Order: sequence, then C-alpha cells, then structure tokens
Amino acid sequence: MPLHQETPREGRAKEMKKAEILSEDMNRLIDATKDFIASPRSSREIYKYIQLKFNAEKQEVTATACDGYRLSVETAAVFEISEDFTVYIRPCRKFPKNTVVYISLEDEKAIILCNGNIFGCEQPEGEYLNYEDYMKEREVTFRIGFTPEYLIDAIKAAKATSTQIGSRNTIVLEFTGPNNPVYIMTRKKTGFRMVLPVRLPAEIDR
Repeated sequence: MPLHQETPREGRAKEMKKAEILSEDMNRLIDATKDFIASPRSSREIYKYIQLKFNAEKQEVTATACDGYRLSVETAAVFEISEDFTVYIRPCRKFPKNTVVYISLEDEKAIILCNGNIFGCEQPEGEYLNYEDYMKEREVTFRIGFTPEYLIDAIKAAKATSTQIGSRNTIVLEFTGPNNPVYIMTRKKTGFRMVLPVRLPAEIDR
C-alpha cells in the first residue's frame, strides 16, 4: 500500500497545463495585440480574444489577435512551461512590474494568477485563423524600413482625404523600390504624403 495516496486535487494539478512569464513580457504581449481583436458586434466570438500559444520546446509564447481584417503577432520567452497548450484571454489591465504571471488551462478555463490576484476566462468555441500557412506561402520581393512615428503620422494625415469604398476609408501606398520613399495617395488630387525609408541592418535585410 503506498504511503501517500494522491488526492483528486493533486491529480488535477499534475494534469494542468501551465506556464510562467514575466509581467513585463505579458504586458508587452497584450499591448501589441489588444487593438486587433474583433469588436463586440462581431459574429466570430473567438476573434474577441487574444490567443496565447505556448511552445514547450522553444520555451516561448506567441500572442495573436485578429479581427478578420488585421492581424498582430508577438512572441515572448516563458519558463516553467509544462507542455504545449493554447489559451484565449481577454485584454486586461497591466500587471505589476517585477512580478511573475502564472497562466494555466484547467477544465476548459484559462486561469491567470499574479501578485495574489486571480481571474479566469472561459474558452470560446470556434476555429482560429492559421496565419502560419500564409507566412509559408508568401514570397518577399524586397523589404523597406521606416521610422514608425513618421509613417503613422503620414497615414493619419492622409485619412482626411481618403477614398470611401463601401463603409471604409481607403488609402493607397505606392512602392517603387527598397531604397525609395513610399507615397501615400488619396482620392483627392490636392496632395500626397511621402515618407523616406531607413537603411536596414544586414541581419534584417535578407
């Protein structure tokens, strides 16, 4: 007879899929993806969540958000990961600095624990976009680097005269080469926006 008989709670703990991540990394993942989730009016319930895909071999987690038109993907290192698993969470407030966030999947619910606070998230039904297939099929002809603030400012300025197609405003980005400016054109012929590229380091421009 064994000296210790496993309790149901201990058995569940062993089967529980779990991982730990630094709070700074968790905050970065959420900030990078939260604006890309679907609106509350969307018929795709699963797109209203951020997907967290944990990879035990690589010791990393990939956060993904998609609303059907846009996609944002961000990765971060994790530690003490039990096995590969995927959870879906809602965007939440920032976690305190210099703490550890514990994430687990138990009974079809994501459990997040940090600094004594705990909350759960029921897992949505449905199939999530497999963006990795698109990444494998894409063929890169050239890469261009831009200062984010400059490109964002130019796009915001172009929005005032953007073309209305259906219910959405549209702008056109014209590229002529990896070392040439990008021209942001709009419906009205009163002007355009131009942003100069930055030279990419050799390890990126490949």
